[in-house]
Amino acid sequence: MAYLAFSNFKPTKGSVPFRHFDQLSSIVWRARNLLEKRTDEQVESMVSVIDDMIEDYFRNAKEEEIERLKSEGKYDCLEGDEDGNFHDIKSDAEGDLDYPTAENTREVDALEMIVGTWSNIFGDEAPEPLDHEYFAALALAKIGEIINSLEYTYDYKTRQFEKRDPKQSVESYTYRRAAEKAIEAMEAVVIAEKKRETDRLESRYKRLLNEAKEHASVALRKHIDEQVQAAIEDFKNRQKEESRNNGRLAHKDLESHKTLVLEDWEKDPSAHRSADRAAGFYVDWLKEVHGVQKDYQPRTVSKWIREHARAKGIRLR
Repeated sequence: MAYLAFSNFKPTKGSVPFRHFDQLSSIVWRARNLLEKRTDEQVESMVSVIDDMIEDYFRNAKEEEIERLKSEGKYDCLEGDEDGNFHDIKSDAEGDLDYPTAENTREVDALEMIVGTWSNIFGDEAPEPLDHEYFAALALAKIGEIINSLEYTYDYKTRQFEKRDPKQSVESYTYRRAAEKAIEAMEAVVIAEKKRETDRLESRYKRLLNEAKEHASVALRKHIDEQVQAAIEDFKNRQKEESRNNGRLAHKDLESHKTLVLEDWEKDPSAHRSADRAAGFYVDWLKEVHGVQKDYQPRTVSKWIREHARAKGIRLR
């Protein structure tokens, strides 16, 4: 995300193409309002940190799951080497496990789980970003990704973007991915606004409490501090639990969609020339026949089919 998001879009200035989605300009305006004291370089640094920290979050979650499986003796779910070291989870076991991955957890939900766990990202005297600024930066990064995909094409040989011909139609798959990113950008900016309002209320009540504490005894001051801190921690924990629940729901949806695909594919495995061709078909099939909103990548569906075929002893053409 961080590497290319702002290749054709400046996070703090400039207009936004709106011929595809009318609300993009509104999202950008709201996010920029939350980042009014930040420079383009600072926003890009924030997005780079988000990218790295989410990657670490998923990696750590997987390592914790591996350790859990070891402690419970579930070695049949793990990949091992000839020395008896278990270092990975078997691909055919991942669907039965409940831990956050890039497949079942959106970036906005992952950010909710880890925001505020790092500091000193600028390395200078610039004020550290507040939690709401990270979500605003994520929203702008999503807009940048949308612009890259709908207004440009990317040449992987030259590593350059080329402007799309306005008369050229955009692939349905690309359009759906862009729509999902637009929804995530909107959710990120809404979360950012709520967090900023929460911070303002917290500051206001702390000020009022400090004024009250001036006339209170030492014991009462300590009691007030403990109650305020407990309320703040409870609020943050409830937000994180909500994000965990969102991840669990996404995981259940993934398993349901995977089952739909594999049950239909198994009815006639020879209907498609290869797992890759079948995957291309089922990506659209999930959307058009079952109304699935999530946009699966063909390589993900192809992996489902290959693993299922291997488990069932079905020869792929």
